Amino acid sequence: MKRFAEVCRAASLFLPLSTSPTPPQLSRSWSYCRINPIIPDMAEFEYHPYYLQGIEYFNECDFYEAHEVWEALWTDYQGPSRKFFQGLIQVAVGLHHFGNGNIHGAKKLFATSRKYLEPYRPDHMGCNLEKLLAEMDRCFAEVNAADEQFPEIEIDPELIPEIHLDPPPPVDWKKDHVPFERYHEK
Repeated sequence: MKRFAEVCRAASLFLPLSTSPTPPQLSRSWSYCRINPIIPDMAEFEYHPYYLQGIEYFNECDFYEAHEVWEALWTDYQGPSRKFFQGLIQVAVGLHHFGNGNIHGAKKLFATSRKYLEPYRPDHMGCNLEKLLAEMDRCFAEVNAADEQFPEIEIDPELIPEIHLDPPPPVDWKKDHVPFERYHEK
């Protein structure tokens, strides 16, 4: 069986990480998402770099790494978006399980991720949750319809969701960010 990331690469869904110079470490107290209160009509978002890095990993089909980065963010965050981050973590882990053949785990995390994300609909922190949840429904349709305890279902790379923020982050968001260390690089 091919590794899940190889399937994503074969479907042209894997995008290489770009490299950036090593900038100074950001404080863990840095804003997770601030809205500029001076211009109420034109809210300017400043996304936390770990949120963005998790999205980058997610869109590369590196769901384990997305979960690791978002979990680091979620662990220290105590604000109103805490359950949103938890929902994203569960989306990533559900897709990781699905890609590795753990259909039971994928089905369970699909359901719980929705419970965490539903209150934030239609969008939150630039993430179009209507679109993400609809794409998850399509991706997990066969999983959710399965009655067997251990069905053999393979993920369709064409149905794997992606996350694109609106407003998009600045193109140079990485310049002042020390990337979260990948799990397999430890």
